[in-house]
Amino acid sequence: MQIYLEDVSPRLKIMIAAIASDDFGQIAREAHHLKGTSANVGAIAMYLASEKLEKLAYEQELRDATNLVLELKQFVNSMQDL
Repeated sequence: MQIYLEDVSPRLKIMIAAIASDDFGQIAREAHHLKGTSANVGAIAMYLASEKLEKLAYEQELRDATNLVLELKQFVNSMQDL
């Protein structure tokens, strides 16, 4: 789980930068990676948020993307507190 958490934080930063520059491909790649790794460790809430973010990226729609990244950050913070 520690390796998973160490992997997530930099990817969230990459996603924030990608959202700021409307880089839908990068958002989709990072969200897809997080979706897969989240499924592997059983982090269902992270999986679901990543899945939504990936779908938004493919639709080239950023309406909730920042909120989803913030949601992912909150999940990470709550897991680190355990």
